[in-house]
Amino acid sequence: ALPISAWAVTFPGDRPTYSDIPVPHTPGEILARIDELENVLSEATAKPKRATDPEPLRRTYGFFEASAWLVSHHLGLFLGE
Repeated sequence: ALPISAWAVTFPGDRPTYSDIPVPHTPGEILARIDELENVLSEATAKPKRATDPEPLRRTYGFFEASAWLVSHHLGLFLGE
């Protein structure tokens, strides 16, 4: 789990953490998560937020927040700095 503090979780609701979202471990789980991301993004562009299943939307939201956290805190590591 990434050490994203409660203030960094901006998904609306009463859960100030993403720690309950399981991390995919196998290639099949990773592929399923990528498919879910694609489906949620596709739905989000075509439907109102309320019409989207909240749990896949929350996992997708968490994915992008975790990505933003990694870039803002560790970009230098990825660039070899």
